Amino acid sequence: MIGLDSTFIIDFLDGKKDAVSVAETHAQDILVTTPITLFEVLVGYHAKGNAQMIRQAVEFFDQLDIIPITTVPATRGAEQAGALIREGRTVGAMDTLIASALQFYGCNSIITRDGDFSRIKDLRIITY
Repeated sequence: MIGLDSTFIIDFLDGKKDAVSVAETHAQDILVTTPITLFEVLVGYHAKGNAQMIRQAVEFFDQLDIIPITTVPATRGAEQAGALIREGRTVGAMDTLIASALQFYGCNSIITRDGDFSRIKDLRIITY
């Protein structure tokens, strides 16, 4: 199981060669994402008023398993964020919450070009 971050999804939907290549490599894997990622992608397209990209993104997300963010992953994410802050290695709150939700559901890999995820313990980063 591999998690998809918003940077990857946007690049893939934009047809960027490196993102498309990574998608082809992992086409047989179970791909998941979170409601936060869906929000991050859609808000950008809504801000641009790009109805075609909104439709394309919604169709893409309809093909993925979207894992829920419940109390346990949120609590674990807060613990991770607190530890990172104490170490002086902050990560965006939403990225920490995304990572903790993925890990809670047994997903220990994420496709992204966002370097913040590399600070999350026990999360394998697949870059492109």
